[in-house]
Amino acid sequence: MSETKIIDFHCHLARWGWPRIDDLIDRYLRIMDLSGVDLACVNCIFFGNASIGNDIVASVVKQNPDRFIPVAFVTPHYQDDLIEELERCFGELGAKFLKIYPTYYQRPLDNPGYEKIFKWCSDNKKVIMSHASETFETNRPTLVDRYSELADKFPGISWVMAHGGTGGRKGREEIIEAVNKVPKVYIDTAGSHDTVGGIETLVSNVGAKKILFGSDMPLFDARNQIARIITSKITEKEKKQILGQNTIKLLGIKNEK
Repeated sequence: MSETKIIDFHCHLARWGWPRIDDLIDRYLRIMDLSGVDLACVNCIFFGNASIGNDIVASVVKQNPDRFIPVAFVTPHYQDDLIEELERCFGELGAKFLKIYPTYYQRPLDNPGYEKIFKWCSDNKKVIMSHASETFETNRPTLVDRYSELADKFPGISWVMAHGGTGGRKGREEIIEAVNKVPKVYIDTAGSHDTVGGIETLVSNVGAKKILFGSDMPLFDARNQIARIITSKITEKEKKQILGQNTIKLLGIKNEK
């Protein structure tokens, strides 16, 4: 039986520079090798014209098809371009899921500006990763209410709450409730704000099958991000699910290592 691939669900291509990775692909691959990551799902959200970032992703994937998985990005700032770019990304460029970033749009996930995106993704049964909530929001609904409404309106979408594995006790309790009450909602582990036993708390309350390993490279170093999973007091089976099996199943990736 082959070993399960370790897949980093949450990565970017950018020049942020904090861990000295940037978009230097040789260095990126070196960090992946040192942390044991076989595949990284990469998006590029740093251009007003989303097609520029998507082309950068496609170029990197083309050069390293056995190490990177393409992730699409579109922005509701440009409504006339949305569908054409989604079709290009998931067709010609082979994207496996969509990243959206409400921080740029300054409107929450359930704003009408996203409807065209979500309808297309629902009709085509796509996965969307996004922040579940934003710091600019005031009087937002609970995550249960937000994702229940989204699930009812766009039943074909599977949702991944970026950084859902972190955020402290209060935030974790709300995330756990949403994952348990809304069937097609998952969380990734990327982030730096966590408490002792955080991974164990998530696994014991939602089950390992709803959790995806993510590092947020190059903001964070995959070596310390993966260590949070490897050193957690959960079973080896649960670690394998989080580190790769869940993403393989969710995205329909072949597990040939």
